[in-house]
Amino acid sequence: MNEEQAKQRLREFLQNRELTFSIRTYDSTGEWIAECNEIPGIITGGIGDYTERDQLMRDAIITAASVKGDFGYLLEFKGYKVPTGFFGFTSKPETALYVVPS
Repeated sequence: MNEEQAKQRLREFLQNRELTFSIRTYDSTGEWIAECNEIPGIITGGIGDYTERDQLMRDAIITAASVKGDFGYLLEFKGYKVPTGFFGFTSKPETALYVVPS
């Protein structure tokens, strides 16, 4: 599969949707789990910083879209939303947003 085929497959898979992931972090261990809000079957997790999270979420999208190869760079990361809560406490997860650029 070449880059253009991968991009086309991702566009067909996403159908102009943005994918957001709800991310829960467990402070005691540093572990995290991310679940796609639009396609709940896309799940990933691990231990690590934002760079590792980003790579694993991209890999999960690429795998779900049945794209063969390392084409995670085709997805555009739009940013994190970190919820704020009363006295710095919140039970809401942070979210990450990915799209396929035009």
